[in-house]
Amino acid sequence: MSDCYSDIISLDSNHVNIISELHKKTLPKDILPLLGKDILKNYYKEILNSDKDKFKIYGIFYKNDFLIGCIQLSFDSFSILRIIKLKTCCQIILKTIR
Repeated sequence: MSDCYSDIISLDSNHVNIISELHKKTLPKDILPLLGKDILKNYYKEILNSDKDKFKIYGIFYKNDFLIGCIQLSFDSFSILRIIKLKTCCQIILKTIR
């Protein structure tokens, strides 16, 4: 089993970039990556800076601290409106009507 991964840890705001990249690469057609890199990063910043009793993200690391997977546990609801700005809403609307 130790050949599969080296560590499973609770992730924090220092991992925003690596989680966002993993999400974008593994789920490119998911709504958050489609909304853009900044929204994806802002989502994970909000989640990772939230109350730890409401949201937790665990990462699975392989050799040389390479993140190979993560899982998010949510014990509360999260409103996407907390991270989407008016400009982004306008961009989404324009993209859908083209």
